Amino acid sequence: MIDSVKIIKTTSENPDFLSLIKIFDTYLWERYPELKSYYWGNNIIELNPNVVVIYLNEKPLDCGCFKKYDKNTVEIK
Repeated sequence: MIDSVKIIKTTSENPDFLSLIKIFDTYLWERYPELKSYYWGNNIIELNPNVVVIYLNEKPLDCGCFKKYDKNTVEIK
């Protein structure tokens, strides 16, 4: 069987993106419990039109986005 990879450009409202973020949050909270309160305050999902979701065999596998802060600065997540 050949693996099928698909990358889609979407927004932060995509259900697969939100699901992957939730899984990642849980991982971070379990791995670094001492940073949970700091991390939580900085993990607000705002409407972002610069999101990609990567699928492997039609299942969401990973995601990423970049957030523009000003004309010279972006954050890659």
